[in-house]
Amino acid sequence: MYSRVALISDIHGNLLALEMVLEDVEREGVDGVVCLGDVAATEPWPSETVDRLHSLDCPVVMGNADDELLRPGGLPEDEGSRRIAEIDRWCAGRLSADQLDWVCGFHQTLEVTLRGGRTLLCFHGSPRSFDEGVTPETPAEDLARMFSGHHADVMAGTPTSSSCVGTARRSYSIRAASASTLRVQSMRSYPPGTTVGWR
Repeated sequence: MYSRVALISDIHGNLLALEMVLEDVEREGVDGVVCLGDVAATEPWPSETVDRLHSLDCPVVMGNADDELLRPGGLPEDEGSRRIAEIDRWCAGRLSADQLDWVCGFHQTLEVTLRGGRTLLCFHGSPRSFDEGVTPETPAEDLARMFSGHHADVMAGTPTSSSCVGTARRSYSIRAASASTLRVQSMRSYPPGTTVGWR
């Protein structure tokens, strides 16, 4: 059970950024960390980042980039996407068999208990799939399908676009800060029904 939990995500192998975020987390005095995925792909320290995150002994949710490390697809035709795919393959090659096994064990979604008996649902993309994003523009009928069967008090994920999220049914939703780009949201309490904007 957590009284104050830090949510981090989208580290993408940026060890230096992760260390800076963890310093901020330590200053805030939280009693738990949850990582919402995309741990090691794209940036220059995939192996070191996996080891550092593993040392925290915190739960991690599977992201689309984590899945790509485990099951790389074909190379895209456009040059920009192809370069990223090649970098991600290089990152996967830097991970040991034990590290890849650890990544394979990431949660698809994760529900944790908060102080007062409230629940927090953690996901990457949406609770249904790490490949789809949730934004304020997502139609209500799509949201209903994405969140079907989930009734947590708080839902936290990493939308793929847009810098704010809104409420979903009677729960309220928040977006984790991206560790790889050092967009750190100061930790504060929000009452139910709050829409949280991110800098």
